[in-house]
Amino acid sequence: MKLIKNFFLLLLAILYSFYFHIKIFLINLGNKSFSSKNFDEFIKINSSFWKKNNKSYIYNKYNKKILITNFVHQPVYTYHESLISKYIQNFYNYNIFGLIDSVDKFGKKLIKSFNVDNFFYYPNISIFQRFFFLLKAFKIINNLKNIDQFINFADDEINYGRSVYDHLIRNTGTATFNEINSKFYFFLSEALFCNNFCKKLFSKNTPAPPACRPFCWVLSSCPGSSGNVSAAEGLQ
Repeated sequence: MKLIKNFFLLLLAILYSFYFHIKIFLINLGNKSFSSKNFDEFIKINSSFWKKNNKSYIYNKYNKKILITNFVHQPVYTYHESLISKYIQNFYNYNIFGLIDSVDKFGKKLIKSFNVDNFFYYPNISIFQRFFFLLKAFKIINNLKNIDQFINFADDEINYGRSVYDHLIRNTGTATFNEINSKFYFFLSEALFCNNFCKKLFSKNTPAPPACRPFCWVLSSCPGSSGNVSAAEGLQ
């Protein structure tokens, strides 16, 4: 009975995934680049300032790295992250890298104005990757008895359950859930995809102690296989 119910929820999650990916495709198709005279003027002034005040920095591939993220998509947040990173760079001669969504032109433009030219791009999960990680989510959830076990579900020192549950509350407006529904499958698949991306990223760039504020929901719990990621974080 439990297996049949979980399989039905998986099918609902697959149907929702089709709807979600078509919706995102249409939104991106009609998206226009953000345009603002004030923003463009700021970018011009800020770029000029940091080109003049970054003379002591010398790029060296062996230097430690600072990672600036822009997953909150708030200009003031990104500005503060970038500003703090620049001062860390000036003190320690670290290399700065941006980690942004692959379609985040606004965030990239803002971070680049701090004389940052190196970026990692977090890709959108494809529909085929979604199905793959939905099956993984199904295997996980099928071994859990109730919502409490889901919330406490962790693997390789990463607590997926709490991150996904928190994200569900944020995105659905529902204060609490008494049982697992199809959205749990959907967001857990996103978390698993995120962790897979982070493992690959940090396999080449070992995280050092955090330098700044926390990352965002799932990413904060999925830095590959260790600790928490930070918005401006040192990388070896």
